Amino acid sequence: MTAPELIDAYVADVARLLPRKDRADVSMELRELLRDELGDGSADEALELLRGFGRPAEVAARYGKPLTVIDQGDTRPFLRLSVVGVIVIWSLGLIEAIEAGSGAMMVLQVWYFKYVLQSFWWPGLLVVCFGIAGWVRRRWPSSAAWKPKPSRTDHVNRAGRIAAIVFFVAGTLVLVNASWLIKKVTSAPDAIAAFSFDEEFLRLRGPLVLALMVLAIVHFAMVTVQGRWSPFTRKLELVLDLAMGAVMTWVVFAGPVYQSPPSDRLVKFVLVLTVAGILIDLAIKARRKYASRAKAINLVS
Repeated sequence: MTAPELIDAYVADVARLLPRKDRADVSMELRELLRDELGDGSADEALELLRGFGRPAEVAARYGKPLTVIDQGDTRPFLRLSVVGVIVIWSLGLIEAIEAGSGAMMVLQVWYFKYVLQSFWWPGLLVVCFGIAGWVRRRWPSSAAWKPKPSRTDHVNRAGRIAAIVFFVAGTLVLVNASWLIKKVTSAPDAIAAFSFDEEFLRLRGPLVLALMVLAIVHFAMVTVQGRWSPFTRKLELVLDLAMGAVMTWVVFAGPVYQSPPSDRLVKFVLVLTVAGILIDLAIKARRKYASRAKAINLVS
């Protein structure tokens, strides 16, 4: 990367950690400051300058006004992880409370006292983890030295994606034929029942989930054959992600998936985590798209 590209990458990393209303002004000010300090320096000199300037999180903390729960530069990721973790715990607890409760009030009582109140161990654990990370950065500053990220590209690794397609297809076949495979290994009724789908699930929800999984594999294969992402495949990915998240949420709350309660709870736990992952991925993509547009506007201006 050239010296200007390094500065642009560093400024972009700082801007991502700032409130949206401040990003454009801070990016312009910081870019001009760094370019003035570097002058006609080389890429190596630019990298040395940027590392000496501080971590992007620390620079963002100088411009912004983060909370002081932990290290200022870590406030935003701490809050993000706290909210996501608590929401996941609450969602899983609500599912189990619905299955165990015999009425609306009982469900709410079980969910509140057993899961909502006890879920706040997660932010406490994060405080400890972020505190240790901050101590490590202060003890060994070189471990936190900024490194430029590789430039994003629309090209894909075909060999890796072909291996992934084989894995996805095999996983889908195992998921669909789990009880059949178990029968080949053992004839124990409990083992077979543990992987037998509920009849109501097989009528509509199951075929719909399978259809979306097949479409996702076809989309994955399409990108692999083309060797790169296109605007159409990007939009198709967004549609599939939204549809998969909506259907999985419906599956979680619409009734049992497996006949065995333990297996049903396990698969719903996995579905909730999958939906959370989809939402996080969509949020990251939206954030990157906004950042790229803001960068383009700054370059034009």
